[in-house]
Amino acid sequence: SQLAQVRVVAAGRTDSGVHARGQTVHFELGGVDLEPQELERALGRLLPADVAVSRIERAVEVDAAGRPWHAIYWATGKQYVYRLHSGRAAMDPMQRLYRHHFGPVALDLAAMTEAAALFEGEHDFAAFANLPRGTSPAYGACGSGSVRRVAAVRVVDEGDGYARIEVLLKGALYKMVRNVVGALVDVGAGKVTGDTIKQLLAEPSLRSRRSVKAAPIGGGDGSRRGGGV
Repeated sequence: SQLAQVRVVAAGRTDSGVHARGQTVHFELGGVDLEPQELERALGRLLPADVAVSRIERAVEVDAAGRPWHAIYWATGKQYVYRLHSGRAAMDPMQRLYRHHFGPVALDLAAMTEAAALFEGEHDFAAFANLPRGTSPAYGACGSGSVRRVAAVRVVDEGDGYARIEVLLKGALYKMVRNVVGALVDVGAGKVTGDTIKQLLAEPSLRSRRSVKAAPIGGGDGSRRGGGV
């Protein structure tokens, strides 16, 4: 059928096991004329319980060059949120799918907050990125570049051992955000200092397996914002 050939383009992707809130997508139905509300009802019946469509509307906007609205290129930013817990108090088991427990020793959130500011701005994040599967050259060698601009990194104390890390940017390297969170957790645990982060941002080639480790899957979600949303 015509609908079977519809290609859906999303504003971004997440690692397996990471949730997305406010994900924006676009698709073209070709000659099929369906009202947005009709599509919303149909998709609501067909999608699994862990996926919900909040709103569908016709994308009539074009940019200065006359190009139509695009979920990727019109995105204004992406906010990644990593929820964590530390300390001797038991974590609420109802949050186990959306928050990671980092052990009985409370993380130093003040030290993490200070270190988080080091990631803000434009930096070469090669030391905080993994190579996508099936690739061997470094980012610089394959032409994609490893310089990214981070608008904000915030460590939010939620009390009683609960906290979250928010990273706001437009685009990230592969597993970059999880590696940034892992580095901040290591700072909070006293394993590394802000000087380590400064050195890795200044000299990305110094990265070793021991210096940067991605945060575990289980505490992260991506809250994505597309143009016009």
